[in-house]
Amino acid sequence: MFKDIFSITYDKDDCRTVVRFLGIKIKFAGKELKDNKFQDFKDAGGKITDAPQADGPLRITQLANYQLMKKVDAYCREHDLKLWLTFGTLLGAVRHGGFIPWDDDIDVEMTRADYQKLIELLNADYEKLDFYPEMIHTKKDCNIFLKVRHKKIPGIFIDITPIDETGEQLSKKQRLQLSNKIKRFRRTMNPQILKYIKTGEEAKLLEYIKAKGEEFFKFSQKPKIENSDLVWGIDFQHKVNDYLVYSHSTYFPLKEIKFEDGVFYCPNDLDTFLSEMYGDYMSWPPKLYAHHFRFQKDKTLKDYYGEETFEELQKFLNKSAEKLSTL
Repeated sequence: MFKDIFSITYDKDDCRTVVRFLGIKIKFAGKELKDNKFQDFKDAGGKITDAPQADGPLRITQLANYQLMKKVDAYCREHDLKLWLTFGTLLGAVRHGGFIPWDDDIDVEMTRADYQKLIELLNADYEKLDFYPEMIHTKKDCNIFLKVRHKKIPGIFIDITPIDETGEQLSKKQRLQLSNKIKRFRRTMNPQILKYIKTGEEAKLLEYIKAKGEEFFKFSQKPKIENSDLVWGIDFQHKVNDYLVYSHSTYFPLKEIKFEDGVFYCPNDLDTFLSEMYGDYMSWPPKLYAHHFRFQKDKTLKDYYGEETFEELQKFLNKSAEKLSTL
């Protein structure tokens, strides 16, 4: 009876302590996550820009995600679509020239029109490609976004989010006010979103989000203006107040930036974008471990990926098992 009310367990695979109380679940990072070379480097007074690169399974996961990113970017360019780096991926490009050493995923953005076109194209070309689109529905937050996944290597993916025009040009104060309005409006959408998620009606879900966005921004009642402010899609819960709406010049015209050994599109005003999102983005963050990947020191690469997936990983990265073991 008491366990149903309160319990503390340790999830070895996730490397986290899980506390459950009255149906609420809270996770705390375990020792395996906190004790790493990045934390040691920080504690020794090292500069964040000199932080050591990831190694082992984490680095291999980064490189596999990066290889997928290059393929998706090439596919987009082939079809005259543009995606650009955002969030931690963009921060990594600016601060580290590639992945944030302890990060493990790739985040990119697209305009709403390109985002919808990409979904259509990927579905139409499903048989031709070794990656595929999956609409992700987070039931807790009712967030909707696109993951492009590798068909044969589970855990290898990039996240793509859409950007909408507001149809207005606002001051920074007005943009913050608009963010709060979107947040309140977005909550009213949750019951219908959950219904579509539960019934698996993906097409109707996307149509509903598009219609509600047009309703909120009153596109049908406004003349189209050039250089409209831009906003993180209404597909998501707008929980943060200070980086959801940007001036057009923060994003466009897009520039290019080096990431690992490639070059990708990025927002025009990097300092404004990253400052409004992260504050002092050149300082050490409090958490220095991956969001998705859980490294366990007693596991080999084959233990982590499984023999069949490990073989696919070798093919995808064009590296032998010996070369992968040196990363």
